[in-house]
Formats: sequence, structure tokens, C-alpha cells
Amino acid sequence: MKVSYMIASHNRRDELIKTVQSCFEQDYPDKEIHVVDDGSTDGSYEAVRSRFPEVILTRNSSALGSVASRNQIFERVTGDILIGFDDDSRFINRDSTTKVVKRFTQEPDLGLLDFQDVGPEFPERIPATSTDRLSGEYPVSGYGAGRFAVRRNVLIAAGLYPSFFWHAYEEPDLAIRIWDCGYRCLRWNDILVWHEFSALNRNEERTHYQHARNEILSVFMRAPATYVIPLCLWRMFSQFRYSQGRGWRTVEFRVWRDAARMLRLALKHRRPVRAATLRQCLLLSRRQGSRPTNGTKLAGSVCRTE
Repeated sequence: MKVSYMIASHNRRDELIKTVQSCFEQDYPDKEIHVVDDGSTDGSYEAVRSRFPEVILTRNSSALGSVASRNQIFERVTGDILIGFDDDSRFINRDSTTKVVKRFTQEPDLGLLDFQDVGPEFPERIPATSTDRLSGEYPVSGYGAGRFAVRRNVLIAAGLYPSFFWHAYEEPDLAIRIWDCGYRCLRWNDILVWHEFSALNRNEERTHYQHARNEILSVFMRAPATYVIPLCLWRMFSQFRYSQGRGWRTVEFRVWRDAARMLRLALKHRRPVRAATLRQCLLLSRRQGSRPTNGTKLAGSVCRTE
């Protein structure tokens, strides 16, 4: 299987260089590396072009957002297995890609793998002997866009990210569609990803706003008709409770206003999943990270392509 590494970046030149270098250092031979420079002004494009001429590099003249940037890569890759990183994350072990490909080869119903973050965001996991590192594996209803692998044919079957999300919540929106196609999404904690967790371009309140807005829009795109209103109200209540606890007093009003403004666009992309899929993913989101298991597979398949 050919592997395509995918990295979307905005104004994190030094971190991006480390991530690209780490992809070349993986011991798996059949690979390509795609980078989208999303409107950077810090010389990221020039640095990658000069140091790594083999990289397939795209430059957006102005920022389109991480979601649209990743879609650009999705549409251009040629690998069978796609491995996504943030521009400040990378595999810790050189044989990680080999292990990932082997697992996809052995398990044809495995659609997506999520990995374990290690680094400044989770300092308790940094020591190699740490008992705080997660172990085992379990099925998930979401994943980290900066630490995952997916089959390209599964992505084609499930569909790309909603580009109008700009940033955040694209992962659960894709995961539920992968499950609905009859494939599994697993968190595999044996594969470690070092995440620098750069402070550049990070704003927690802004991220919450984008996450909460897109979560509401995803309900209207993916939930069966009878679930839309109750699930939307529950999402809004949960978001409001969280933001008030963080001291963000007005952010939810902007979330609701902008979700309403974007609702017509979301409905144009409506592709509801089966009720059984939605119920299963809601359960997974509550149980995620509880105890290791061999995973689960939803019954049925509506668009499997293998």
C-alpha cells in the first residue's frame, strides 16, 4: 500500500519543518508527502520548497481554513492509506507507518485509526514509563485531525469534510459517516504522536465557537429527521453549560446566530445517517476512553466500496 502524509499549515514554519522531516524519517518506503500552506506569511512555503523539493506543495494566497486545506489534500493524494498530521505533530517511532499499514492490510473493515497524543498538552504522558499513558484500543465517534490514518477508498465513500466549517468538528462529522458505511473507527493507543501544541494561532474561545457552531450544523446534516430537534437542543444546552463554566458569557449567542445564518448551506449538504449509526456513535462518545476493547462494528453497510 502506498502512504500519503497530509499536513495543513498556517504560520508555523519551524514546527512544519520538523513534521515534514519526520515523515521522511519513517521507515516505510512507498510514500508521498503533501503540504498545504494556507496563506502563511512567515516563509513556510519557501522553507519547505527549498529544504524538501520532493514534497507536493500547495500554496493558498489567503487563508481558507484548516478544513478546506485538508480537503485540498484529500483531492490530490494517490496513496491507499492517508496519514494526517497537524503542522506541529509527528510520529515518535520510525516504524509507526509500517505498523499502521500492516493493520489496515490485516483488517479490511478498519476504516480509520486515531492515535495517542504525547507532548506538552499532556505532560504526564511524556515519560516512556508513565502509567498515565493510555493503553489498548477502543472504538471512537471522533478523532484528532492531527493524528489519524484513513483508507482513501473509505474517504471517497464517506465524502470529504464540509469546507464551510473552516475549523473544528470536521472529525466527528466524518467519523459518523465512516461508521455508516460499515467501517470501524478505532483509537489505537500503541501508536504515539508527539504534539508540540504550539501556542501560535491558538485561541480557546475562538475554537469553542467554531466547534459549537459546526456541531449544530452537523446535527442538521447527519441526524435522521426525528432526531434533529431534540439532539440540536441538547447540543446547544451542553455548549452553553460549558462556555458559562469557562467564563465565556456571550460566545454561545454568536454560535446560535451564525449557525442559523449557515443553516441553509448545511441543509444543501444534508446526508443523514441511519438511526442505528447515530445511536451507536452517541454511545461511543460517552464511553470513549473508558476501558480498552477490541472495538465494535456496526451492522450493515450502505456504501462500502472494497
